[in-house]
Amino acid sequence: TDIFAINAPCDAQVDVRALLIMGRDRAILIDSLLRPSDLDGVQEIVASHGKPLYIVNSHADWDHWWGNSAFPTAPVVAHRLTLQRQLREGRRQLTAKQRTDGSFTQVVLRPATITFDGWMQFDLGGIHLELSPLPGHVHDQIVAYVREHRLLFAADAAEDPIPLVTEGPVAPWARALRDWEGKARTVVPAHGAIGGAELLRRNAAYLEGLLHEPQRVVPELVGAPAFYRRAHRRNVKQAAAESEGLAAATAPGASSAQRAGPVDAD
Repeated sequence: TDIFAINAPCDAQVDVRALLIMGRDRAILIDSLLRPSDLDGVQEIVASHGKPLYIVNSHADWDHWWGNSAFPTAPVVAHRLTLQRQLREGRRQLTAKQRTDGSFTQVVLRPATITFDGWMQFDLGGIHLELSPLPGHVHDQIVAYVREHRLLFAADAAEDPIPLVTEGPVAPWARALRDWEGKARTVVPAHGAIGGAELLRRNAAYLEGLLHEPQRVVPELVGAPAFYRRAHRRNVKQAAAESEGLAAATAPGASSAQRAGPVDAD
């Protein structure tokens, strides 16, 4: 079994990471970065392997799937909600990006061709990959677990130095990270340094702090890029809105529909 991490620049001082896993019988590329050219070296590795390739998109944020067309015949696997976002958002976002950045003019969008709900497993030959939802960053976020290596590709569900709360809900997200902390030995985020269970622990504590101590000092932000300091301010606002919604939903006299609404992860 060979496992490769592939990085590409994404924002000022921020990279994005994909993961290539090659088993005896087939290979899987989890995420495809920003553009097909980001995967030029990967194409050679896959060709030398000589086995079928599948692409998995962890979610529909643009920096995780716009490189899919680097492998124009490979099946693309994603959660059902990811395909919905790809079809709804992809063309509009790409058109806007192409107006300001010529490096995206050759991007051809390839949405998912295989979708699933819940959980999915691949047998790559001597190694198994499990896909499961972990919403919080966005509703369609999934993670990928290589159980033989206790390796978790967290995508944007965990991030160094802090995760980004785009949609939530925050509290179940933090609990899910705590659950994974007991299983994963190596954690590969899409952004930031590769680590171990301590990354999940830090991210869970950060998310819990957003809900319970939003004004606390966040040690992870000391010396962090400006991107993450701005993200933290947005996270605080998102968590506050979530907390206010939960408080309103559980107030005396709230209807059952009101109670269910704010915590729906779909």
